[in-house]
Amino acid sequence: MTPVMTTERLVLRKFERKDRDALAAVLGDEKTMYAWESAFSDAETDAWLDRRIAEYRERGVGIWALFLRDGTFVGYCGIGEQQFCGKKVPEIAYALDRRFWHRGYATEAARKCVDYALGELGYDAVYCMVRDNNKASIAVAERLGMTRCGSVVKCWKGKEMPHIVFCAKMGRRRFL
Repeated sequence: MTPVMTTERLVLRKFERKDRDALAAVLGDEKTMYAWESAFSDAETDAWLDRRIAEYRERGVGIWALFLRDGTFVGYCGIGEQQFCGKKVPEIAYALDRRFWHRGYATEAARKCVDYALGELGYDAVYCMVRDNNKASIAVAERLGMTRCGSVVKCWKGKEMPHIVFCAKMGRRRFL
């Protein structure tokens, strides 16, 4: 496993095709995907994985596979891109297998990604867009010191889904 970055308990690395089944188990789980009100089909999982791999070539960064240090697949976390206020912005995105919820892994991984984005990558700000019914992910964004800066509505499978937009700006990070 060649890491992009590590934390005390976690390893983040680029997704590879061999991660597909572990990813499908997470994205295909109705309870894990409750905020989206729908699990991913096999085709949707394959398309999601293809987009991640393309991101690495196109942007040099992206959403990474997330593992415990012993190699156990936990989910994903990384720096994607989203539309906000008419422009593309860097977004911290994360989702974990529900077996690993409430252990601080999402906060730990997302904190490392925010630090990387605002530090090494030189972004002035990073964003996190969280479904308004996802209390756990809202808490992660708040623990990162992100502040609410707006809202967006995303559409998934024909359903409008309100999201809260959080932002962390260079020099305003509480966790370093």
